[in-house]
Amino acid sequence: MPRGNLKEHAVVVLALASGCSSPDATCASEDLYAASPGGDLVSSPDVLGEVVLSSDETSFSTTFEALLDQLPEVWVGEEPLHQPTLLLTFALEYTDPQPAGAELPRVTAVLDTGRVSTTPWDGVQASIVLGGSGRSGQIGVAPFVVCASGSTEDCCPYGASRCAGGSALQLSRNADVFPPVRVRYTASASTQVYACLGDEPQASWTLEETGR
Repeated sequence: MPRGNLKEHAVVVLALASGCSSPDATCASEDLYAASPGGDLVSSPDVLGEVVLSSDETSFSTTFEALLDQLPEVWVGEEPLHQPTLLLTFALEYTDPQPAGAELPRVTAVLDTGRVSTTPWDGVQASIVLGGSGRSGQIGVAPFVVCASGSTEDCCPYGASRCAGGSALQLSRNADVFPPVRVRYTASASTQVYACLGDEPQASWTLEETGR
């Protein structure tokens, strides 16, 4: 069966449509796309957190682990799992009341999988600068990629029963004169799966914050 790379996307258990039901089964292309013409989108429940950054406490780090489990015995197509994504959304606010329109300190957020990038679509790292007049933003990475044919890189083998990966989040601000600021973050994991017509939901996401 051919193998394919997963593309980058831009984070507990939910149902996901599985692929063909037995190792000997095959999916006709018309069955595949009749069942899910755009793929079935599956997202984990949100994982919430917050931290206060100040001129004395200027940095914060944590990690997230994502597991896509109970995958079908038979994968269909070259890209049965489309755009697996670990997404972090941020919101900034001062811990104490400030004058209306007060500018926020700059906060840099970096999300890093630790993998080595081999293609422009690997999605191994993302970053954003929050603050100023903006109070929100988001970044995303691919928590794992499916192995290319003959690959020896850190990847999920095509046809595996589960795929797992994660990412480290680093937040930092300057030791400036701005008052303390609260950073709220929301993590979620998602992917799209292409399934055979008539298959029952089986696979599921688990997302955890593990390194705070």
